[in-house]
Amino acid sequence: MDTAAVMFARACAMGGLHLFGRREYYSNIMGRHSYYDVRVARHELTCHRDQVDLLTTFEPESLARHALAVMPGGGLIYDVDDADVPLERITFLDERVQEDLRAYLSERGLPASTAGLLADAQQRGVHTFAVSYDEITHALAEALQVPQAAADRTLNTIAVALSCALLGYDPLYLVKALEKTFRGRQRIIDMNRRAVELSYAFVRDTFGGHGFERRLVPQETRERRLFLNGNQAVALGKLAGGLAFQTYYPISPATDESVYLEAHESFLHPRRRGNRRGGGADRRRAGGGEHGRRGGPYRSTQCHRHLGSGLFAHGGGSWLGGDQ
Repeated sequence: MDTAAVMFARACAMGGLHLFGRREYYSNIMGRHSYYDVRVARHELTCHRDQVDLLTTFEPESLARHALAVMPGGGLIYDVDDADVPLERITFLDERVQEDLRAYLSERGLPASTAGLLADAQQRGVHTFAVSYDEITHALAEALQVPQAAADRTLNTIAVALSCALLGYDPLYLVKALEKTFRGRQRIIDMNRRAVELSYAFVRDTFGGHGFERRLVPQETRERRLFLNGNQAVALGKLAGGLAFQTYYPISPATDESVYLEAHESFLHPRRRGNRRGGGADRRRAGGGEHGRRGGPYRSTQCHRHLGSGLFAHGGGSWLGGDQ
């Protein structure tokens, strides 16, 4: 999910647009619902927005949880296989959420299923777009003569490309974002570039004259800007404030900020940083070896959790993608 959202955000940034993103996820190993929304504008942004202009989903839970957030005139992309799934068959959809959705749909005489939510969206003036992700990935595998499993790994790119195509956004910016995201991995870049082409063609051939009026328009700018997430912003703020040592418990996503600190231990330009005496972060694992050099401007230590104690360090319009 992160890959798709960051790719979309980077493509927008390369078009001179301002961004504000929000990542939401359960604190669990895997399986629970997570989503990432990105707000885009031609002016500076300082917060997210709960209403959504375009919702892109991969599976039925995201459709069920977020369909009501799409504004009239907005769009909702969903997989054709999720067109009619009863709410009780959506594994991780909480009972309270199911109850609220059943009551909402019952008041409108609609079935308690994704079909009911899609019908309600259409009645509210939301444009719904049924997409066969399998059709696109199968076409990709055939076009490039690659295994289907390899083509399936472009799903994130396909979802973003479908969104950009519906928004009328120049695919050149998305290709530039791909090249930045997968720098130095030409085979992956080439396969994802082809996935973008197939996705744009799918939208053109399937939804031509769809009436969806939301548009993403780039703007010229010579202003130098930073493209970074919240963890990176917190890390840079700590470095600017003189941070020299940080402990953390090694588990994702709690490690994101500390890993960034280890990779960017100083504001200095790399050439100047290399001239510092004793450069290099000290990365040590408490109770388990893995020692680095000492004497660098920043040090971090991973701390194992023991019984009874734990140490953690957390960093602390709109497009929304949902995944499980």
